[in-house]
Amino acid sequence: MPQLETNDEIVVVDNGSSDSTQEGIATIADPRIRCCSQSKNLGFAAANNIGATNSSRDWILLLNNDTIATAGFIDGLRDAASRYSEYKIFSCKMIRMSDRRIDNVGIAVTSPLLRQVQLGPGSDPQAYTESMEVFGASGGAMLVHRSVIQDIGLFDFRFFAYCEDVEFALRARLAGYRCRFVPNASVLHTQCATGSQMPGLRLYYIQRNMELALFRNLPLRELIRYAAPHFIYSSFQVFRWMLRGQGIRALRAKIDALRMWRLMRASRGPMRITRRTFHNELRGIFTGSADMHHISEQTVQEEAVG
Repeated sequence: MPQLETNDEIVVVDNGSSDSTQEGIATIADPRIRCCSQSKNLGFAAANNIGATNSSRDWILLLNNDTIATAGFIDGLRDAASRYSEYKIFSCKMIRMSDRRIDNVGIAVTSPLLRQVQLGPGSDPQAYTESMEVFGASGGAMLVHRSVIQDIGLFDFRFFAYCEDVEFALRARLAGYRCRFVPNASVLHTQCATGSQMPGLRLYYIQRNMELALFRNLPLRELIRYAAPHFIYSSFQVFRWMLRGQGIRALRAKIDALRMWRLMRASRGPMRITRRTFHNELRGIFTGSADMHHISEQTVQEEAVG
C-alpha cells in the first residue's frame, strides 16, 4: 500500500475462497481497492484475466496471493517502463520465502527438448543486478501493458493453472512483444502455496499444459523439427512419474493434450516476426543464446512437482 500512488488501483480476485478474504478487504478503507468475487475456483489463468478486465490503468501488474512486494518494487517497475519504452512486458526478481534464494528472474524454453524452465533458480539474489532481455515473465509477478492484452489476450483460461505464463510468453514473442527483467524490483514468494494443496492436479496440469503451450504457438515446421527429442523427453517424464506411483496421471495428461491438438492450433495468435527472425531469434532463445546464458538447469518447472 505505501508504494501506491493516488491514481493507482488494486483489483483483488477472490477465486471462490472459503476463508475471510472478502471480510478482510472490507475492513480496509481505501477506495482504490475493489474485490471481484467468484462463486467457484476458476483457476489461476482465468482469475488473472478477470483482474485485468476489471482494471482501468494502462499498465497492469499481476501479483500472486503468495507474494510480498519488497521496498521499491513498484517504483522499480515504473522506472523500467519509462526507461525501456520499447518493452511492454517486464519480469522481476522473485525470491523464495523459504531460503531467500532466487525463485526466478523470468522463464524460457530450451531446445532440443523444448523444456520449459525458470531462469536463475537457487542463485544468490545479488547475482542478477543488471537489467536484461529475457524470454518471458513468471505469471506470479508480471508487469504488462494493456495494449498487449488488447492485441493478443492474456492467459488461456483452458490451462486453468501452470504453464499459462510460458504459453503467453511464446504467443507474445511471436507477436513481436519482448520482455525485460528489472533487477531492482523484487518480491518474496512462497512457492506452491496453493499448488501444494492439490499435488495430483498440479502434476496433471503441468504435464498437460507444457504440451499445450507448444501446440498452440510453435509453427508446425518447428514442432516437427523437435518432435523426436521432445517425445523422448515427455516419455521420460511419464516414466519418472510412474516410478513415483503417478504414471497413470502423467500419461493421461499427455493423452488429453493430444486430444486438444486441433483446439489449440485453431486458436493460434498472430505471427508478426519473419521466418528469418524466428530462426535467428527464437531458436537462439531455445538454445540458450541471445542473452539466455543465465538459464539455470537447477530447477525446471515441470520437474519441481512433488
